[in-house]
Amino acid sequence: MRGPLLLLAAWLLAGPGLAPSILAAAFEVGAQERLGEVAWHRIASDAETLVDLALRHDLGYNEIAAANPDFDPWYPGAEARVLIPTSWLLPETEPPASWPAGLFHAIELGSYAGQPEAIEAATRLRPQLPAGEQALLRLEERGDRHGLQLGPFADRSQARQRLADLGELAAGSRVVRSLVASRRPAAGEASSVSRLVVNLAELRLYLLSWHPQGLKVTTFPIGIGREGFDTATGRFRIVEKIRDPSWTVPPSIRAEKPELPARVPPGPNNPLGRHALRLSSGDVLLHGTNKPLGVGRRVSHGCMRLYPRDIATLYDLVEPGLAVEIVYQPVKAGIAHGVPYVEVHEDFMGGVDLGAQAEGLLRQRGVAPEEVDEARLRQALAAKTGVPVPLAP
Repeated sequence: MRGPLLLLAAWLLAGPGLAPSILAAAFEVGAQERLGEVAWHRIASDAETLVDLALRHDLGYNEIAAANPDFDPWYPGAEARVLIPTSWLLPETEPPASWPAGLFHAIELGSYAGQPEAIEAATRLRPQLPAGEQALLRLEERGDRHGLQLGPFADRSQARQRLADLGELAAGSRVVRSLVASRRPAAGEASSVSRLVVNLAELRLYLLSWHPQGLKVTTFPIGIGREGFDTATGRFRIVEKIRDPSWTVPPSIRAEKPELPARVPPGPNNPLGRHALRLSSGDVLLHGTNKPLGVGRRVSHGCMRLYPRDIATLYDLVEPGLAVEIVYQPVKAGIAHGVPYVEVHEDFMGGVDLGAQAEGLLRQRGVAPEEVDEARLRQALAAKTGVPVPLAP
């Protein structure tokens, strides 16, 4: 990781119960480092598959299969209770150099259903604080809830010490990491800065858009290059948007399937679908597909494929020149409501010490060893479900 971490999260996508059918997971960032919420679904009949649920909830095949390792993705069986893994931690990335993120630590003092309740709590608490800290008490919107926080503090250890000093006044409170973004753009400064971040390890793409009010995240599952044709990591840019692209068949594919024509015109037989985004890395595209079951799999010759509905959405959200960062991060970490989380994926490229990476990421966030349930961490590293796992003792 180069520079400050930027792993931020948003309001809950869905509460307990059946997750809604979605076309894209879009989040407005709040104080937490976890996006969305998982849900559970009861299989209705023998005809319903996990693959059906993946398509319905905009998940890749890998995500639904890894989150439910005890079930056959094609025949889970009627009445099976399966996990809908609509929750993620963001990959490690830096905020744009032109957009100071202002990360700090704070004490989360409460969460309220409405703004009047939060204001009443702040009014009651402020006189009990030292005069020098009263101005540090602030309200924060979190979707349909309002939070009350005290901060900023320079680091997590300082915030933990202050929390201990508050004693009963802050009973039940926790230390959280937040984002300061309440400023107006300076004259001549862009009103927003965006970047695509692709994490090959989880087969998922994140569109990050920094605004004066915070960060917006839109995320989609993808399919990537198969073994021997691995999608390259690195920093690139979108150089071209193509609607109804023709497919010039690469020599590597012609060698495998000589019956293919040299060029496939737009239409239902075109594997690029209706939309494509060309990267500055030569022949690599982000594109749609006429084979949706390839999303969430390593099946391509290096390009990245999205569901047709997702690439249509992404196509309208981005423009040529947008920065694209492709990374390989099988372990991610974050803090939500004071609880540390890890998210672990299969290390299909090999060579990553998952345990050491998890410990390093938690240490970078100032998480003390006593704040981590070692048994839960070991279980997450072994299971590799791709779902954020809470590590609180």
